[in-house]
Amino acid sequence: MLRNELNRLETTHDAQSRRASTSEREAEETERRVSELKAEIERVEGDIRQRSAALGQWRDKRDEYLKEISEQKEGVEELRQKRSELREEVASLRSRIESLQEMITGNIDREMLQKAGISLMASLSEVVEVEPRYEKAVEAALSDKIKGFIVSTTEDIKKSVELVNRGNLPRTSFLSWQMNNEKQQATSSEWQMKNREAAPVLDSVVRSEDKYNSLVKSLLKDYLLTEDMDSAIALLKGEEELPLHVRVVTLNGEVLEPGGAVLCGSGSGILKLRRDLRNLEASVQEKSGLIAEVEASIAGADQRIEELKSLLSEVDSEIVSHEKELSLLQASERRFAEDRERLEKKLGFIRLDIQELHKELRSVEEDILRKKEEVASEEEHKRTIESGLSLLQEELSVRRSGIDAKRHLLTDLKVEINGYTERLSSITREREALQREIGGLLKKETSLEEEIQNNSRIVQQKRDSSAGLEERLKEIVSGAGTLRQRLSEKRDAIRDERESIIADDEALKRERQEIERLGNEVHEKEVLRAELLLKISNLVDGIREKYQVDLAGTDIPISEEEEEEEEEEEDHQKVLELREKIQAMGHVNLASLDEYRELKERHEFLTGQHEDIVRSITELQEAITRINRTTRKRLKEAFDLLNRKFGEVFKLLFGGGSAELRLTDEADILESGINIIVQPPGKKLQNLNLLSGGEKALAALSLLFAGFLLKPTPLCILDEADAPLDETNTERFKAMIKDLSVNIQFIVITHNRITMEAADYLYGITMEEPGISKVLSMEFV
Repeated sequence: MLRNELNRLETTHDAQSRRASTSEREAEETERRVSELKAEIERVEGDIRQRSAALGQWRDKRDEYLKEISEQKEGVEELRQKRSELREEVASLRSRIESLQEMITGNIDREMLQKAGISLMASLSEVVEVEPRYEKAVEAALSDKIKGFIVSTTEDIKKSVELVNRGNLPRTSFLSWQMNNEKQQATSSEWQMKNREAAPVLDSVVRSEDKYNSLVKSLLKDYLLTEDMDSAIALLKGEEELPLHVRVVTLNGEVLEPGGAVLCGSGSGILKLRRDLRNLEASVQEKSGLIAEVEASIAGADQRIEELKSLLSEVDSEIVSHEKELSLLQASERRFAEDRERLEKKLGFIRLDIQELHKELRSVEEDILRKKEEVASEEEHKRTIESGLSLLQEELSVRRSGIDAKRHLLTDLKVEINGYTERLSSITREREALQREIGGLLKKETSLEEEIQNNSRIVQQKRDSSAGLEERLKEIVSGAGTLRQRLSEKRDAIRDERESIIADDEALKRERQEIERLGNEVHEKEVLRAELLLKISNLVDGIREKYQVDLAGTDIPISEEEEEEEEEEEDHQKVLELREKIQAMGHVNLASLDEYRELKERHEFLTGQHEDIVRSITELQEAITRINRTTRKRLKEAFDLLNRKFGEVFKLLFGGGSAELRLTDEADILESGINIIVQPPGKKLQNLNLLSGGEKALAALSLLFAGFLLKPTPLCILDEADAPLDETNTERFKAMIKDLSVNIQFIVITHNRITMEAADYLYGITMEEPGISKVLSMEFV
């Protein structure tokens, strides 16, 4: 049996050696293919590096364009901010212009006159131009006429008078341009010529348009101009008496009449207001020009941004093109890498198979040696058991002889005991000793019998175990041979199946290549056929047009086409056969490549969209951060200025104390609230809500006036703001209003006499008759 097992193992060894040789040849071929794929991967990786470098350059260029676009946008934002500031300044100037115009025209405006059908040419203050040092003198000479209007004809004068009387309007001057032109222009009198150097005629310091020149001179020709009152009095007391219609006016606005009357006091300041109005209009023109320049700069920056966006679009197109090419190269690299990985796995399986074969050979040799050692060991063990059994049998025979001898001795002792019964009482101790000896011998006899039985059982068990071991050994050897044979068969089957799969794979590749080649040939032939049919159609049309012969229904034998059709039929038959072979091989997902391309395109599209969204979010976050940074900076500067100015104004209005503004959250000024903390003189520091009504009003006015001092507003309306104030605080309030009115026009609604004293114009609303309100106005000189 062992010889048969050895022969079987040697046969297995030979078969596995042949398999190892075949696998080693296949491993060499696979290694060669892996080396080719490695070279191809290195080539593709080089192309990928080149494409990646080019793509990086295009991306750098895109980043440069994006940076420039961002810079241009920031510049545009700054220009727009500047434009907004200029527009605010222009609006403020225009508001002040409107206020000045209202102050100049008074209660009668142009629209009212034009609606009444009056041909209004201009107001007198508009056409009079004079240097600032002569303004008071000219205003004093013209008196109320400086607010008057120049109309065209005498009919316009009548209409104006009727309008004023009918409307119960304040006194107003109207000057007829027609009446003045119809009069003969007065010439300089002899006394005017004599006194021109000492006291020039007032019309010599006034300028106006040509068409209004005679009108203005007629109003000022009877006024002489002197430096001061002393000069004027000296002129009146001179040797030469002045005519009665002549007046002397000083630079300060005093008017002296020959009769000794003197008119003095502050005038309306119309000419100064008119001069301020001209300056404001000039400032508006200047600011408007700056706005136009800024808008031109914004338009240029926007144009540059559009150009950069166009360039950026071109760069994005290049990037997309390079990314597509790079994606194709990467796909090729992955495909080559997958093939290399598949071949390397196959090579690993082959090498593993070779190792398994060598391992099995060594295992078979070790099994033969081990089995020989086991058989020798079992035979030696058998001999040892048989030798032990002989010794046990001899020992058992000796012990049985001893037991028999002791039995004979026991019988003799019993006889002797029966003979010496009578002597029992005298030899009790001997009897007890003998009884103890007898008991010990009996126990020993029992022990020996049990030992003999045990040894017999052991001998029988050893005999049974020896027989069972021999049977078990036979079964193990037989089972091991069967298992080795089944294992060898399974491995042969797996090897055959693997070889079959590899062969089928190669055949499938060849069949696919053949199908692709045949498909290309079919496509080429279809194209050729379409071209031939087109040529035939063109020839038929040409013959029809040239020779009036219709060949459309004529059968024209075309042998080449028939041959091509036969070849096409054969190719079609081959395609069908190849398809049957492919179906027999199993299901193959031929649409996986198309699905892969579609999914890849979808992935690239979604990736691009995601990148655009992320880029837009980043740009938006950067813009928000930039705006917040600028806003925080400007808000902090404005808050600090307002806080300082608030403390200064508070001290002025309260006559001492301190006040400040505190942020509720200094870490986030954009979301923070503001607490107003004040300390009136003689009181502790506390919140605004803990003050009295008058203190609250005065503190609020302090904050309001602090804002006006930083950025004046054209107009401010206060509705009984002084109601909670006592007399002392009202005086301070009046003084502050007076100081601020230099740049701000205030309309104050009040019942307080002290506040009314600070007003330039006072309007009162009365109700003399129930239900009928009446306006009373008063101008303080």
